[in-house]
Amino acid sequence: MLILSMLIGCKKHKNGTVNYTLKYSVSSGESKNGKLKHNKNSLSVDTLYTKFGDYITSLTPSRYIGNIEMIRFYPETSGSLPTALTLINNANLSLTDPTRFVDFSNNATVSVIPVFMGETMDGCPVDKHITFVILEFGANSFTQEVTLPVQYANVNLSQFNLSWAGHTYTSDSVKTGNILHVDNIPILAKLFNLDSTGMLREFYFGRTDTTSINFFATSQSIPALAPAFPTSTGPSGFFVWSSKYNEWTLNAPPAGQTLNINTTICIDTHNLIQVYAGADNIPYTSDDIFVYAPRFWERININVVVN
Repeated sequence: MLILSMLIGCKKHKNGTVNYTLKYSVSSGESKNGKLKHNKNSLSVDTLYTKFGDYITSLTPSRYIGNIEMIRFYPETSGSLPTALTLINNANLSLTDPTRFVDFSNNATVSVIPVFMGETMDGCPVDKHITFVILEFGANSFTQEVTLPVQYANVNLSQFNLSWAGHTYTSDSVKTGNILHVDNIPILAKLFNLDSTGMLREFYFGRTDTTSINFFATSQSIPALAPAFPTSTGPSGFFVWSSKYNEWTLNAPPAGQTLNINTTICIDTHNLIQVYAGADNIPYTSDDIFVYAPRFWERININVVVN
């Protein structure tokens, strides 16, 4: 496991040092769906789709890589310009920056440059006690590598041969024998109309008791989220709003002391991809369909530890 050191701190205004650690990982079977035995006889109706033909099997990616766009914490708005804490910012990093590409399956820990935005002085928050109530997590894409059943070794899967030239997004999928390297575009395209709703890129955590997938014009359509955003630049389009987050408070350490903040983003990839027999309802043929398991958006968990 490759671990890159990272630290950044507010050393002015008689504050101590704050060290930030950002880790990505996968879990095995923590979600309700992941814990179930995946065969035709043991799956309940609400864990299967009915429109894709007979269920064949479920697959767990051996690699799961995210291209991260944004990670930002927001406090409750107390003025026109709240102090947001940004760990990864789309505006400050190029699309090819290696910081963006993280291997969840390898428990990756990466270097970032945290930035306080809003009411700050020389890059440090004016308020020494800030409670962050919302986390924004944006991903340009997720790419997974899976081993298919051996019956697919010589099967040309039409789902991954589609030309996306006329669409907003470009897919990058490669199948070699029974090894499939695929991003999330063709998988999501079977579940949602991406041309009308846009790609699923954004995840918001906090201020809700449930986890759901949503389509709204702006954050003003969601009263519980809107207070964290001073303008209408919050959630828009196709996004997940998750309860799997606990509010946390940043108490600036006094001079000579160190505060450690450890943030883990964990995705349950166990049996994440389900395989169905497609239109002909014959397994292991070219029209078989690969989709994320129902309620896949519930599989992401955020944990922030301050010590």
